[in-house]
Amino acid sequence: MNNLCVYAWKGLQLSPDGEVSMCCFQHGVQKLGNLDNGRKTIAQVRREPLWNEIRQSMLDGEQHPACNKCWNQENAGFYSARQYINDKYPESLSEITSAELIDDELHHVDIRQSNICNMKCLSCNGSYSSLWRVEEAKDWDWPVTNGVVEIANDDIYETIFSNIQNIKEFYFAGGEPLMNKVHWDIMEELDRQKRYDVKIVYNTNLLKLEYKGKHVFDYWDKFTNWHAGISIDAVEERAEYVRTGTIWEKIEGNLTAIQARYPMNFGIDCTVSALNAAGLPDLFNFIRSNGITNYRWNNYVHSPRKLHVSVLPRFYREQLVAQIEDYFAKSSMSANTVLGEDCLEQFKHQMLNNEVATEDDKIAFKDFIRHKDNTRKNSIFEACPEFSDIWNFI
Repeated sequence: MNNLCVYAWKGLQLSPDGEVSMCCFQHGVQKLGNLDNGRKTIAQVRREPLWNEIRQSMLDGEQHPACNKCWNQENAGFYSARQYINDKYPESLSEITSAELIDDELHHVDIRQSNICNMKCLSCNGSYSSLWRVEEAKDWDWPVTNGVVEIANDDIYETIFSNIQNIKEFYFAGGEPLMNKVHWDIMEELDRQKRYDVKIVYNTNLLKLEYKGKHVFDYWDKFTNWHAGISIDAVEERAEYVRTGTIWEKIEGNLTAIQARYPMNFGIDCTVSALNAAGLPDLFNFIRSNGITNYRWNNYVHSPRKLHVSVLPRFYREQLVAQIEDYFAKSSMSANTVLGEDCLEQFKHQMLNNEVATEDDKIAFKDFIRHKDNTRKNSIFEACPEFSDIWNFI
């Protein structure tokens, strides 16, 4: 059985706290190494024993627990990130014969080494949102700063810039990547080296397109292979509640500008949680009415677990599944992504067959919402009116 993965040998993912992983899907499952405030280099971390152990297990046809997110997907019959990256860059596996790295050549780099962000989405936390971290500081009576946590030392720049001619794909996330200095520095270096063919993928909230006099369109005009995944989980008031900091009119305006200028280079990426599941038909109507054909809604909030859809009462989840099935039965809109992934089947699986939320999680959900509504002067019952009917059943 071929269990190899491009990420394991040619991938790099950087997090704000200095954690280094092979990919974002692996991050959080098992800690693989940390730059330790610059006391370790990326090259050193990528050669640590655990990394070699994982790679050797792949060579042996085994399923290492550090990669359980992909193995679980594949074992359940779904397409995994490992399969995706291997299908996309099979040539990256052609020379792999040993668990130990023979060079520092990188083909896929995932940049999310800063938590700077202009939103504080309810499904996020202070690790990936500076605004969240400021709020946490007030909650816990910590010294209040700007909340920014990031690592951007010389080793990061040297590792990435020396690999510019090797890298096949950059993935920029955050925090908010269009507020991250490292993103803009990389784009400038790619421009300088005229690597306009490199694949660039974004996970952006699309609230801000400029940075210190630079506009992202000035770069996107030059590159031939880029895609902006726009994180929109809901529309209008629900959007502003679920992703606190959203200014819906601003998002709509920026989306209109991108659609007019780059109609084939963007898509809507929706992450489904207990907070936006009931609003999916409104989101689908928005997508359809704007003629957007690239969209996906097969990501689910699993952490924090208290926001997973299984927090919702079983009878209500069954109603939502029936409603969504009826929506697509009567609509010309496809339930699948442009890659053919069956989002409706995954929705049914998560809603009805993945009971991950415990009774404690349901209590935690209500406590969390009460606290955040009080802190942010919001109301779940106004933004997400279905909770007026189901609150007492959670």
